[in-house]
Amino acid sequence: MTERNHLFAMHPRTKFIAAHLGFHGNDLARLGKLFDEHPNVYVDIAAVLAELGRQPYSAHDFLTKYQDRVLMARTFTM
Repeated sequence: MTERNHLFAMHPRTKFIAAHLGFHGNDLARLGKLFDEHPNVYVDIAAVLAELGRQPYSAHDFLTKYQDRVLMARTFTM
């Protein structure tokens, strides 16, 4: 995670999408800190809805605050 965050910091004009809530779905406060430190980072919520469901009030507050930084993607299989 440290190397990844260093990459985010080294390229502030590049927009990054960190998959699966940046692997911080179980710690939304940590993800919020990542967002606050790196305004060029976005996340998707694919495959992590169960993690959000375990913390509905925290997830609501987080998604409301950072609604412009969270993407919803759908994967299609053939």
